[in-house]
Amino acid sequence: MKKFDKLIDAIKFRTHCPLCNDDLYIKENGLIGNYNKENLSQKLTFSVFNTEETVIVVNPFDNSVQVVNNTDDVKNNKLGTFGTPLTIQCNSCDMYSFTIQVWIDLSHQVMIDIILNSESISWEDDKETLHEVTSIYSTNKTKYSYFRTDDIDNIRYSNPITIPLVPIDVNNLEGTVVRIQNLIVFS
Repeated sequence: MKKFDKLIDAIKFRTHCPLCNDDLYIKENGLIGNYNKENLSQKLTFSVFNTEETVIVVNPFDNSVQVVNNTDDVKNNKLGTFGTPLTIQCNSCDMYSFTIQVWIDLSHQVMIDIILNSESISWEDDKETLHEVTSIYSTNKTKYSYFRTDDIDNIRYSNPITIPLVPIDVNNLEGTVVRIQNLIVFS
């Protein structure tokens, strides 16, 4: 499992799509606003329970955390742990994304953990088969499925298959798919 010391390091795990080379962007996932790569001092603001009553402001460069209660309730209960996914994706081809788990201790207002949860890629081979691979690092599993599109009258697809972890090699997607297919034979 890949861990990061700083949230900015996790955000920059990959900055460009391995397929189309366009910039990757943060999908909102409870994030208030979006991360702006031009403003490097920008903080991230997460909503707690999908409301804007209580928000968590995080500086991705030093992992400082501030819990802000926007209600008149003086008895702001900050106890507990807050976990949220942060998905970084390609908005151009929609074929690649990765998700980070962010864990915050609300009582002490500190970041506990920053973990690479999963990485997903869709890749079409030269036989017009679309392979969808999600490597879930937090559970050491890989989900794989494919769609064969060469004959519109005879579209073939597989149900998602879960196998032991096969990390995605973005420099050799064909090799990743071959390793997965070899592992499926033995599962």
